[in-house]
Amino acid sequence: MKIKIILMMMLLMIQIVNGLSIINPDYMPVYKQYNNAQYYDVMFDGEGEATVLANLELKNTYSYPLGEYKLEIPGSSRVISVIQETSDGYKRIDYKKDSFSEFSVYYLRLNKKLNPDDDTQILIFYKANGYVKENFGVYKFEFQTIRQDIDIDFTRVVINVNEDLYLKEGKSSTKYVNNFLGYEKAVASYSLNTNEIKSYSENIRYKQGYVKTTYNLDPLESFHVDGKYSDSWFN
Repeated sequence: MKIKIILMMMLLMIQIVNGLSIINPDYMPVYKQYNNAQYYDVMFDGEGEATVLANLELKNTYSYPLGEYKLEIPGSSRVISVIQETSDGYKRIDYKKDSFSEFSVYYLRLNKKLNPDDDTQILIFYKANGYVKENFGVYKFEFQTIRQDIDIDFTRVVINVNEDLYLKEGKSSTKYVNNFLGYEKAVASYSLNTNEIKSYSENIRYKQGYVKTTYNLDPLESFHVDGKYSDSWFN
């Protein structure tokens, strides 16, 4: 009798756990702090252009201070804004750009030097071409993440499309597009609104859509995410 009761309780616990997994699907991942991490919020439009809001978590693992930092963005890119998190809030970063045939190099002048083991967050808002090929109304994309001179412990990319397009993994919403407009408006103001910028920075980590992640990228490696979208549900 006792054995039957124990078995029934075990079955009940299994059902409860399964029920909770259905009620609370894995759409809100637990955020974990990494030494170096990249988070991307990407939107493709009908012309094959990618609008990207990237949050780069950077820790100085070198034995010397960092005052300048180099990034490589694959494709033909145009940076709209670069912002660094500081103890006084968020501040714009000056940068220089060198363009090449398949990528561009950006030299960021940090607002404050990073001493060894110090960390910071850098937000980059940019637009890029060269990731999409169109064939009979179907756009095949291969998004490529920013290359850095350091090991990247964790990378998360979420991809959506403009509201009049269909992503193979599902149609994105108009609200998604407004997120970019809201961020651009917040950055355009003379005095950066710390709470607004921080909110956008944190939301990148949990943005939903077509999500892909990877771990342990070596220096100057890029994470590639493939997919398809179209302006026609049938296609």
